Amino acid sequence: MQVGEVESKCLARSKDYFEWCGNSPTQQIIATFIPTGNQQIFPPDELVEQAIQEVQSQEAASDDLEPSEDLTVEPKPQVDSKVGVASSICF
Repeated sequence: MQVGEVESKCLARSKDYFEWCGNSPTQQIIATFIPTGNQQIFPPDELVEQAIQEVQSQEAASDDLEPSEDLTVEPKPQVDSKVGVASSICF
């Protein structure tokens, strides 16, 4: 795979790991090519911000729904909109 020798292959690992691990759109992977210190982040910040805004919009929309006749309140699952970051380092 030459990820320790070819910078572009190393940096492409950020997307590879993101897809292999099945991360949520708010969890970023950072690949770092040690010889140069260059990094690549996937997904990019703009996509993470967009995903967070979509989750917040969905939460707001569900809060605006009319209550049903059944007044039993089910706890809403909490969506963590914080960005998680993992790293892949190539030597």
